[in-house]
Amino acid sequence: MFSSNTLRGLFALKMIASIVSGCMTGWAVLAYISTQTNAYEVVLIGTILGMAFLQIGILVFWALVFGSYGFRVSLLAFALGLGFSAVSVIFAAGSWTLAIDRSNLQEWQDERQTAEMTGPLGKLNQRLREFSTIMQRVAMTAENRAAVEKRSGRSCQGMQNLRSCGPICRMRLRHKAKSHDLSVKASRLADRAIGIVEELRKKGYSQDAMTTAFKNATGLAYDPAFGEIRSWLDNAVQGFSSGFTDPDTGKAFTCRDPHFVRLLKQAAKTIGKPIELPATPPKRIEVKYIHSVSKVVHDVVEAIFSYSMDELPTGFWPAEGAVDEKSVAIYKEAGLRWIATDEAILMRSMGYDDSQRSN
Repeated sequence: MFSSNTLRGLFALKMIASIVSGCMTGWAVLAYISTQTNAYEVVLIGTILGMAFLQIGILVFWALVFGSYGFRVSLLAFALGLGFSAVSVIFAAGSWTLAIDRSNLQEWQDERQTAEMTGPLGKLNQRLREFSTIMQRVAMTAENRAAVEKRSGRSCQGMQNLRSCGPICRMRLRHKAKSHDLSVKASRLADRAIGIVEELRKKGYSQDAMTTAFKNATGLAYDPAFGEIRSWLDNAVQGFSSGFTDPDTGKAFTCRDPHFVRLLKQAAKTIGKPIELPATPPKRIEVKYIHSVSKVVHDVVEAIFSYSMDELPTGFWPAEGAVDEKSVAIYKEAGLRWIATDEAILMRSMGYDDSQRSN
């Protein structure tokens, strides 16, 4: 059915699919063991793409095996390949579920459920830390400008005043004090943001903890300190454009300082807009896959009893001889007294290596 060149092309496609599948699987494993943000999403994407390429390879393999015997046989081969692929996917999914500890899956589920709340809080924490650093620079710059004003009266562009701490000098000192104050407030707000996330994790993502975290996050998002910060920055930038009024004398004066204005605008951009939170608290979803697996085993045992000689099975051979403590407990609960497996698999399940096997 296929020419030799077509067969070579299909074989090359199968090899490429196998290589890409291996690379994607490796990528998924590396992402899973890393602690970077969105590692679980990378695992999910990598696994899906890897399995997709693997299925292409399997289908092409069956086409190569039966392709030269006619269209009907090729069609049957594709159907068989697809069926075997589906079985392998189901088995892999079951093995993956049993292999991962339930607490890890529950934690993953909890993190996904609270991501719309904890994600913005984490970004807010970073923004506030950066803002606090910028405001420290603003305070230092204002202090230097005040010192210059005392010495030469040249802290403003094109201005020259007497060598004393006049209105401009006092304005610089007020800017220094307020910038330092806002820097401290931003650090405290950042501590609150990260504290909400840490407290949620510490309490195990319970529903009460999620509700409390949502309440605290909403309170933080609408804290009056944010309004104070934005208002002061806007007024300070506007003052360097339209002029200031000395609170001590009531006299108006002007000061042009492009560098100082750039720092203030950078701070305003960093603090940004209020964070967006979900309208309602996140809902906790319990991971109960162990119960589902247990139910499947019980259903299988009952099915064998119904369609056999009215005798309950006493044991069976797990797929690929796979065993672990949790699955064995499920088999025992279902009334099974024995299972068959490979010695090497059993030794590894008990924590021994191959060198400790008896001959």
